[in-house]
Amino acid sequence: MKSLQQLWDEIQTVKTQNAALTSTVAELRFTLGATLPASALTWILSTPDATGATGFDPSLAFGPDGQPAIAHFLPSLRFARFNGSTWSLTTVDATGDTGRAPSLAFDPNGQPAIAYQDHTNDDLRFARFNGSTWALTTVDAAEVTGWYPSLAFGPDGQPAIAYSDSTNYDLHFARFNGSTWSLTTVDATGNTGVTPSLAFGPDGQPAIAYLDNTTYDLRFARFNGSTWALTTVDATDFTGWYPSLAFGPDGQPAIAYYNGGSNDDLRFARFNGSTWSLTTVDATGDTGAFPSLAFGPNGQPAIAYSESTNNDLRFARFNGSTWTLTTLDATGSTGHSPSLAFGPDGQPAIAYENGTNDDLRFARLGLFKP
Repeated sequence: MKSLQQLWDEIQTVKTQNAALTSTVAELRFTLGATLPASALTWILSTPDATGATGFDPSLAFGPDGQPAIAHFLPSLRFARFNGSTWSLTTVDATGDTGRAPSLAFDPNGQPAIAYQDHTNDDLRFARFNGSTWALTTVDAAEVTGWYPSLAFGPDGQPAIAYSDSTNYDLHFARFNGSTWSLTTVDATGNTGVTPSLAFGPDGQPAIAYLDNTTYDLRFARFNGSTWALTTVDATDFTGWYPSLAFGPDGQPAIAYYNGGSNDDLRFARFNGSTWSLTTVDATGDTGAFPSLAFGPNGQPAIAYSESTNNDLRFARFNGSTWTLTTLDATGSTGHSPSLAFGPDGQPAIAYENGTNDDLRFARLGLFKP
């Protein structure tokens, strides 16, 4: 008797011979992935880019076609996009040493955009696809700036970027109004604004989680329409590294981050409207670096992160009462800088770097290999 995977592979073969079946196959994958219980699904690992010394700092997002796309660093800015069967690879910007720490998002027109750092000139750059070509723009060229950009589109449909200025070690925020970029210093107290994470709240206003590198605290900045309110979320023991911010279905912010002090663990902070609750999600060895937070369709948080003791890719998911921890990839030195997103089928997917082969890897929870 043939396995489900063998039957699926035969369907895929027929599909390549009959283009009319493409949408049917995609719908079948979506329906099965969305309706089957998690116990019937498995993590499927693939390598979108194995061209050597690639896959650094990946940023994952799903396009309006329901397919994943990944921006990553070569060292040039690269963009990988899945069409349902294969990955296409594009070099977006190859001028000098550029494309570091890219942040990918799709605009309201369904086209990809990427914020990144040009390390040759130490500038903040922005690339936007118009359907045929990429338009490249320098957003901020003031001395040494543009580090760790985080891109999001506001309710007005315009892009905004949080980033670190490494000249004065400040937290900066850039926002486009349709014609020009406005640049704002959000926090200039000491050495701050490291590895910011930007998201828009349900009120349509931006918020940023970041590391204060003077006091080694987790900080949170929220705009109210006129001013930025700055808050210390966690000030315990060398914490707040690599924060990842997302808003839950209750409209309140949550942050996954690494506690790099004596504990070296994965932490999760959630706001209830008045106070922040702090939770240790994984404290096994040196774990929790480079966390990526997203909320699933069930409204519960999930986190992809790097386990540094064994150099593995790890995944934590909350069920409403407890966190379930899973090792997804333990092959060599892997799981670096993961980026988590949920697909239209409601299942999680993760882009990450494999440090053994220096290639871009992709993990997706599903029933069949693509």
